[in-house]
Amino acid sequence: MRSTNSCGVTFSTHKAESFVQLLAALVIGHMDGVLGMSGWHWLFLLGGLPCVVLGLLVLKLLKDRIDDAGWLSSVEKSLLAGQIAQQSRPAETAIRCWAR
Repeated sequence: MRSTNSCGVTFSTHKAESFVQLLAALVIGHMDGVLGMSGWHWLFLLGGLPCVVLGLLVLKLLKDRIDDAGWLSSVEKSLLAGQIAQQSRPAETAIRCWAR
């Protein structure tokens, strides 16, 4: 049973790799020379574009403060605030290795 599962995963991986290789070939072939750039330049630009968009969305949508997070309930906000306050306090029994 285990070998069947790993065989399915391997087959799925090969299908995904084939699909990605097909997309890369299409980008390199069809975008070559567009705006004076080589196809492989387009491949890198189009591959990095989702990362840039996701980074901008994270900066826009995620809040810096717990109170501003509209998706948290008041109980979750107070629980998180308590945990952060507890972690930000210095440890009372801290061991000082380099103290003289």
